[in-house]
Amino acid sequence: MSTISTMRTGHQRLADGSLLRVDIELGRWVGRLYTADMRVKTQIVGSDVEVHAWAERARRNNFATNPQPRPTIVGLDA
Repeated sequence: MSTISTMRTGHQRLADGSLLRVDIELGRWVGRLYTADMRVKTQIVGSDVEVHAWAERARRNNFATNPQPRPTIVGLDA
């Protein structure tokens, strides 16, 4: 079985100008997808494996539309 983790913590600019970021905050893994104008589009909180799997899907799809049900998802579209 291979690991999905493409980055431990850090960020990557995607082709459409959005920004994908993975961090550890208060001991929890957090992934965020920002729009090109740096507004949080999607935020996910979960385990190392869950957040990195989500980040890989977001990177591949260039849009995080199918997060897994297990992590806590917070949509910030307001």
